[in-house]
Amino acid sequence: MTDLLLVDHDPRTAEALAGLLARRGHVIREASTGEGALAALRARRADVVLLADELADSPAFETLDRIQAKRAADAVVVIVSDDGSAAVEAIRRGASDTVPRPVHPDRVEQALVRIERLRELEREVDELRGALERQRASAGGRAEAPDAAGAASLLVEALGDLPFAEARRTAASRFERRYLEELLETERGNVSAACRRAGIDRGTFYRLASRHGIEPRRFRSEASAATMP
Repeated sequence: MTDLLLVDHDPRTAEALAGLLARRGHVIREASTGEGALAALRARRADVVLLADELADSPAFETLDRIQAKRAADAVVVIVSDDGSAAVEAIRRGASDTVPRPVHPDRVEQALVRIERLRELEREVDELRGALERQRASAGGRAEAPDAAGAASLLVEALGDLPFAEARRTAASRFERRYLEELLETERGNVSAACRRAGIDRGTFYRLASRHGIEPRRFRSEASAATMP
């Protein structure tokens, strides 16, 4: 269930979409202007704002900029009307995703799923980064394998001309894969030892390993082969 604020100047479209999304279990509030949206967010923060790219009382994206500046919602999905330039501009200004007009509830649901997956990824990355810092602290600041500075640098790596959100997801994915592979190599494929070193539970470890197609037994086989005479 998502606490969603729907902001659109077209009352018929907004009413129909709000009804469909409410039937899918979301908590829906509505506003028809930028000022109305900001007032609603002052009254109660939203998980997601579904925002039209143009409103009667504000220029294109002004309301998006103000929501972002005030950190008034966890995520903003922009409803775009043109052939692509508005979507690019929305992402550049910090929107989490975009959906085209006419708005179909399935497209909104897909955007909400992508946002939740990104949140989950960010939580897991934060957990892994915390584990790296604890490891460094327990080692007296020495950079042991996996190398914390090298792994963390992947999170800020310049990734060509990718939009920010996509670049962040790519950097985080590379960080995860490198961290897990080096961790398993260090622990010779011993998952229990790897979890203890990383400070994460086995469920999180296996979920991350599965996401990146990493098989811990491969590292056990490689370790055994390396010790054979």
